[in-house]
Amino acid sequence: MTRPEAGCTGGRPVRPDERAGAAGPRGERSVIMRDLLCKRLAALLSVKSLVTIILTVVFAILTVMGRIEQSYMTIYTVIISFYFGIQTTKTGGGDE
Repeated sequence: MTRPEAGCTGGRPVRPDERAGAAGPRGERSVIMRDLLCKRLAALLSVKSLVTIILTVVFAILTVMGRIEQSYMTIYTVIISFYFGIQTTKTGGGDE
């Protein structure tokens, strides 16, 4: 019998071969990789990341079309600088 476990299973019961430490092709490594993928996907779908991705796509389209305006470039630069500044601070990468 299987029991629900926390993770990216969507609330469905986890099969014995999916549990950490299970032997076989769907062992511990696949569970760890799936959990890592789920965490990264959840982080990507945060509002801040979605806004950054959308702004980057719009920036690329406007640049290719040759219709980029200075005001949009300023807004885009500020948002991207803030986003990557926050990321650098969180990961501890900085010149300290």
